[in-house]
Amino acid sequence: MLLLENVNELPGVRLFVNRDMAAGTTPERARMCLETFATLHAAFWDLDATQRDRLLPMRLHPFLAPGARERNRALNAAAIGPAHRAAPEIFTARHAALCRLAIEKWDALLERWYTGPLTLIHGDSHLANCFEYAAPDGPRMGMLDFQGVQWCHGIRDVQYFLIDSLEPALLAECEGELIRAYVEALARSGVALDLGEARERYRALAFQTLMVAVVSLGLGALPERADTLRTVLARAVTAIDRLEFAEWLERL
Repeated sequence: MLLLENVNELPGVRLFVNRDMAAGTTPERARMCLETFATLHAAFWDLDATQRDRLLPMRLHPFLAPGARERNRALNAAAIGPAHRAAPEIFTARHAALCRLAIEKWDALLERWYTGPLTLIHGDSHLANCFEYAAPDGPRMGMLDFQGVQWCHGIRDVQYFLIDSLEPALLAECEGELIRAYVEALARSGVALDLGEARERYRALAFQTLMVAVVSLGLGALPERADTLRTVLARAVTAIDRLEFAEWLERL
């Protein structure tokens, strides 16, 4: 039995959908989401392997489970060509070549992405998986759709939300401030994260956001979502270029 709740009918709740994500959110709402991410991440920050496996076994990890490394590499490789043909003006030949280089360096990428400290992350943390609700001290953000939950660095949720959910020009203006806001929110929950490390991890993990968009457009079969996918792909490509991920990957 699958039990569903209509969150829209809860008093004081606003549920966001894909068209809200595509329209783009505000830095103020993004900051509320970062507070929520920090609260989740701080509760599970840097548990040892035994504690993590007791809560969510690594055999279920989308990237590190047995066989997952090879499946993801093959899936991503298969999506590059179709995504380029579907949106060559967004996902150019240069970006396709970058993705193929990432496939060549897949093992090194995974090692960098999943080196501790690890915490429990939402894993699909864009605006359409969030909802705003009234609290005694003002509006707050909640999360739903935890099918991508996994052990990773907390900044994974941060970059995925910001890159997917904010217009690129706006994000370029406030990105550093929002990363700092997340670090400060962690600190209020008793977790110390160096700001420089947070920015470096943000840059490294930004490729996951591009990767999801490439696979969704290249191998997906959802034409009614094509405009949203193209919007998200354009945001991911812009972020990869702005963060100079190609230069980072060359040195990896």
